[in-house]
Order: sequence, then C-alpha cells, then structure tokens
Amino acid sequence: MSGTSLRRRFVIVTAVLCALILAFTAILAFGSSSLVVADQIEARLVERGRSAAAALDAVFDDADATVQSLAAMMAYRNSSPVAALWRTVSGVMGNADSPISRIGVIRPYRDGYQIVIFRRPRTPNDSAPLSKFFMQRLDTDAARLYAARDESTLIWMGPERGYRPFGGDLVLVGARGYIGANGQPLGAIWIEMPIRHLDATLIATANAMDETRDLATLALGDDGAIFGVYNGLETSVGRRARAVALSDALQSEIVALDPANVIEMTTEAFGAERTLYASKALLNHGNNWHLLRFLPVQTLQFELSQTILSVLVIGIIGVGFIAWLTRRMAGDTLTIPLTDLTHAAQEIGSGDMRYQIGYQQRTDEIGGLARALEDMKRDLAQSSETLQTWSRTLEKRVAERTLALENAEKSAQSVARDLRAVYDTALAVANEYDFEIVLNKLTEQIPKLMNARYCGVWLLDAKARTLRLVATTHAHQQIVGRTMDEDEGLAGTVMRTRKPLMIEDYPAWLGRAWQDPDPDLHCMIGVPLMVANIPIGAVVAARPIGAGVFSDADERLLMLLAALAAPAVRNAQLIAALDEAVKRAESANAVKTRFLASVTHELRTPLNLVINNMDFMRVGMFGDVNDEQRDKLDQTIRSAEHLLYLINDLLDVSKIEAGEMQLFIQPNDLTPVIEDALDATFGLIGMNHPVALQIELPEKLPTIEMDARRVRQILLNLLSNAVKFTKEGDIRLRVQLTDSHIEFAVSDTGIGIPPEEQERIFEAFERSRRAQDMAIEGTGLGLAISRYLVNAHHGTLTVESTIGVGTTFTFRLPLRQPDPDLTKPGRVATP
Repeated sequence: MSGTSLRRRFVIVTAVLCALILAFTAILAFGSSSLVVADQIEARLVERGRSAAAALDAVFDDADATVQSLAAMMAYRNSSPVAALWRTVSGVMGNADSPISRIGVIRPYRDGYQIVIFRRPRTPNDSAPLSKFFMQRLDTDAARLYAARDESTLIWMGPERGYRPFGGDLVLVGARGYIGANGQPLGAIWIEMPIRHLDATLIATANAMDETRDLATLALGDDGAIFGVYNGLETSVGRRARAVALSDALQSEIVALDPANVIEMTTEAFGAERTLYASKALLNHGNNWHLLRFLPVQTLQFELSQTILSVLVIGIIGVGFIAWLTRRMAGDTLTIPLTDLTHAAQEIGSGDMRYQIGYQQRTDEIGGLARALEDMKRDLAQSSETLQTWSRTLEKRVAERTLALENAEKSAQSVARDLRAVYDTALAVANEYDFEIVLNKLTEQIPKLMNARYCGVWLLDAKARTLRLVATTHAHQQIVGRTMDEDEGLAGTVMRTRKPLMIEDYPAWLGRAWQDPDPDLHCMIGVPLMVANIPIGAVVAARPIGAGVFSDADERLLMLLAALAAPAVRNAQLIAALDEAVKRAESANAVKTRFLASVTHELRTPLNLVINNMDFMRVGMFGDVNDEQRDKLDQTIRSAEHLLYLINDLLDVSKIEAGEMQLFIQPNDLTPVIEDALDATFGLIGMNHPVALQIELPEKLPTIEMDARRVRQILLNLLSNAVKFTKEGDIRLRVQLTDSHIEFAVSDTGIGIPPEEQERIFEAFERSRRAQDMAIEGTGLGLAISRYLVNAHHGTLTVESTIGVGTTFTFRLPLRQPDPDLTKPGRVATP
C-alpha cells in the first residue's frame, strides 16, 4: 500500500472498525433483556414531583408577595382602596404573566361593609376595571374572606367559583388581613387565581422535563378537592372540582404515602382500569395540599433504555479504540515525518542550506512535500546569493537617494520661503491705498527677495509718452523723478516686449540708458507691470559685481510679485489722482460759493432801492403818471421782484453750501404763514389762468416750533411750482395733523415728473427734462432749498408723480423740535 494516499488509508481503516463496532453493539442490544429498575422509577417520579411542586410554590409565593405589598399599602390608613391601590393593582394585573385575575378588598364602612373588586384590564396600558358594593350584613363567602383580617399570612380557601355576585371560572382564593390607622385589624385583601393558570404552570413544568406523554398530575386537598389537573391519560376529563373521582380508600392511601416513596396501584379514575405508579409531593401553601403524579407502568420501556445504554457504552469504547489506533497510525505515517520536515524547513529558513531533507524516496504526500522542500532549498540558495550581491550595492544607492532627497527638501524649503516672501509683500501692498506707501513697500521688499542692491519702479505717463522713476532704494533717492522715453532703457524694453529680461553684463548692454542709478551695478533684471494685459510701468532690480547673476527662479518670483502688485500700484495711483481732483473741485466750489454769496449780497441792496423807487413813482409820489406809464411800472416792478427772488435763492444756496444758513426757530402760529403763502399764490395765478386753487385745512391750526419765514418760503416754492407747471386744472393744498407732526401736501394736475428724475430735481440747478423741453422758466434752486429747510426742521419732503396726471409734494414737520437748543434764535441749520 506504499502507493496509496494517506487519506484513503485512514478512510478504509475507520470504515472497517466502525462496521465491526456497530455490528457488535447491535448484537448486544437485541440480546439484552428489558428489565425494569424500580429504584430508577421511584427516583425520577419523586424528583420531578418535587420540581412540579416547586413551580406551584413559586406561583403561590409571588401571589403571597403581591397581597403582602397591597396590605402594606393599606396599613395604618383609612383611605379608600380605590385611591390607595388602583394604580398598583392595574400594573400588577396588567402584566401578562401575572396569575391573578381579581383583587378584592373588604372593610368596615359606616353601618356595614364596603367591598371593592378590581378585575384584570384588557390591555397592559389600561386601568383595572373596578366594582364597589355595600353590604349591611356579610353572607357566607364574604364572611369567610372578612375572617382573614385577623391573619398576617395568606389563607387559601379554594378551589371556589369566585365570589358569587361575579361568578367565573374555577379559581383559587387566598386572603389576608391588613391593619387600620389605630393599629388594629381593619379589613382583608383577597386574590383570585384561575385554575387554568396553574394548569399552564404544570404543563410548562412537564414540557421542561419532557413528560407530556401518558401522565396525570393532580393537586389534592385534605377535603378531597382537586384544584389542578393535567391529564394526559384521558383528554376528555374536565377541569372542574373533583374532576377525577378517587375512592376514599385510595385517597387515604395517598395521604398516608411517604413523599419519598412511590406506590403501584390499579384504578379506574381515568376512564379505564389502569396500573399506575403514583407519587406525592407536599406544597408549602394551602390546607395541607398534596401534588399527586401518576405514570402508567406500560409506558416505561426500560428494556430499550438498557439497550440504548449498552449501545452508548460500547460506542464510547469503540470510539476510544479508534482514537488510539488513529493516533498510532498518524504518529508513524504522518506526525513524525511532518515534525522532521518542519524542523528541516526551520533550519533552511535560518540559512542552513546544507541540511539534508529525508523522506524524499516516499511516493505519498509526505514524499512530495520532502521533494518540494528540497526544491525550495535550492531556490533559496540562489536567491540568497542574489540578495548578497544586491546588498553590497544597496548602501551606496541608499546614500545617493538620501542625498537627492535632502537636496530636494532644501530646494522645496527655499521655494517655499521665496513664495512666502512674495505672498507677504503682495499682501502688504494690497492692504495699502496710499501711493507713496505702496511704492516704499515695494522698494523695501524687492531687494530682500531678490538679494539685490538696487530696485526701481518706473511708471508710464500715457500723455507724455515717457517713463518716470517714481520710487527706488534708499541709497539712490537722488535719482527719483528722472524720466526717459517709453521705449528707452531696460524698463522701456520690458514694457515694449511685455516680457521679462535678464542682462548679465549691464555696462556692456547696448540698450543701456544714461539714467543708470549706479555704475557698479553689473547684473540687472526687469519685468513689466501689467494691469488687464496693458503695461503701466516696469520694476527693475540689479546686483553688483560678484553677487552672481539672476536665475530663472528669480525671474519667476519677480514676475509673480509684479503680477500681484501691479493692481495695487494702479489702484493707489488712481486713488491719488482722485484725491487730487477732489481737492481741486472742493477748492473751485469754495471759490464759487464765496463769489455767489458776495455777488448776490451786493446785487440785492441796489435792486431793493430800484423796486422801492419805482413803487413810489407808480403811486405818484414823484408826480402824476398816466395809465400807460403805470402799466409799464407794474411790469418793471414784477420783473425786478422776480430778479430779487432769484438773487435770494442764489444767496440761500451759497449760505447752505458754506454752512452759514441760520434759522430762527420759535413757537409760531401757522395761520398767517399759510394765508400769506396763499395770497402770493393767488397773485401768481392771474385772471386769465384757468386753474382752481382748493384748500383743505383743519378747523384749528396749532402753534409749532419753526422759522415762520422759512416755512412760508417752503410752502410758496411748492405752490408756485404747481402754478408754473399746471396750465389748467386744479391745485390743492391739504393740511393734516397727527399727534406729533403736521403734514402739508401740494397737489397739481400738471405735466408730471418721470420716476428716474424724482430724486435728481432736489439737487441744486437741476430741473426736469420735460420742463426744459417745454421752455418753462426756472433756476432749479427752489426744491433744493426747500428740502434743505425741511430737513433743518427735522422733517421730510417727498414727491409722488405720474406723467400726464400730476404731482404731489408732501412735507412733514414736527410740532416740537427734538432738541431744546433748536428753539434758540440764530441757530445755524445743520440738517
């Protein structure tokens, strides 16, 4: 069998041995006799009877603990059982595993007795349904329950069919007393457990012990009552009291039976004459109840048990023999060779390639493994030689790779430092808006970044077509301001080509300009400053002789910095130009304001004299005038007054711009102000003007804090504009009062104002385009002055308009100024 595999050998040997063992076991099993061992029967019945009794005792213990806790809750108090127990008993009976179906309390109440009964709830979350009764006299059942008040332990009274008013299934009733507030026995608490729950407990115990076949379990009281039945012998036997009729003699025999013994008896109690084994176990609860267990003799097949036991013993012996034989064969044919081959593999793994491997002559798996190890040894020897060759050069390669990594790390660190410097410089420049500061930061940081002695920033003057040096290093400040043509020198070259340029020998470069900053500078680099792809200047840096030439990395860094800094330079340049333009505009505006104030003031005095003299002439103070002369004088006076009105507006505007507008705010009556403005408006309408003036005023106008002359001016400006822009239709003045403000609204049916112009018309010298197109005269000052005056009174002026429909100007003034100092005469208006 040297050529047969190990697995086949072991299968053949094991199969033969098992066949022999099974044949021998079968012969012994069928040849053995089936003898009944009475001791085994007795021990099993007694032991399992005690287990069933213990299961019933556990149920009774739980019930006793429940009643004891309920009695403790009622102790020393006279409160209603409903208030004291309802929640607790709902939780107890709501548990699906609870054997209790009812809980009752009986106690003295007034001239009789109160009975409260709690029933099991339908679902665990429901409250227990309850019933309350009152009895003046106790019947027999109630008296039995009430008698338990003197007992401190649970007294069992079953089986019963429950308390008569409620009926129900066969139940086991237990009761115990509880103590009242005076420390004396007061009432009793009883529980009812259905016999079916005890049946379920006995069935579960039998299932656990695998005794559900041909078995009867009875619980017999000293009065002959049976309170629990599981009958596997006769399923037709009902679960009722005395469901199984035992003869008096048999009962007496069972009562006298020692719990440690088993008797054999013949009885017809289970529907037919049967020979049974009977055992008894005492319960700890009840009135000396006994747990009776019956087992038919014919159901015990001890012969089969003995046969099975013999087979098991022989099987164990046979298995032991197989294990020994297998171990012996495995040791000779498998274990020892494998151990030797494992040792050989360890030696080879440790580097001993001279170790001799045995078993190579065998033709089975062991031989194959030995030959494979021999082949592996040869391969490892070759690999070891190769590794030794590689190891001799490995140290050199590692050193070279380490040096390369160090150089790469240094290069990366250098680039990171340069990029960090570029970032810091660009960030510092980008956060500045002052032109000089931006240029100074560039000329300070670029030499540090480029390791240069000189740095210059050239900016293009687009109009003059020249380049101007606007900033340089501190040592070369004397050349700041020099200019050159836009295509001259290094700066002009990089601007024209829009590319960077490096010159290693600058003194010999043909494009060199005469504005060289330093004759010792030898190597120079320049990059353009670009904004939106348009050159605005150039940055130039230089090193002296011996400092080395600029590299491509230097060129990339300077290009990056120039790209980041160019927008900041351009923005600072534009901001500086804007600041200069603003200063010039403010200066010109101040000159204009002073001129207007001076001219209007000088014009108003002689114009007032002209108006007065013509008015005297019109009334005849200097001689008689005819009607034609009077008409001409009226016309001249109106023109002069219009001119005076314009001069006053110009003077107000100049005062406003100069911050010298003064208001005289004090309590004033609104009535004369409104009447004066309306009189002037009626004069503007004229006889032939088809316009109706409508007025809506409150019955009584209040006195408000204001400059009366200026409020009249605001109101007259709005009314005169309404007359001017309304050829025909209606003009309406509406005055409304609130608790804190007064509101004036002037509406017309004129030409209207486009939405885009409704804010612009409040600026000085601005007028609606429609008014200009229709040649309606005006200076554009009235609305600007009016809004200023309204704001100076802490009010608001707004406009609403629709083209072709009309316009409404509304201004609101406070009845009292928010600051008491505003009422002082001569206050300068600061809206």
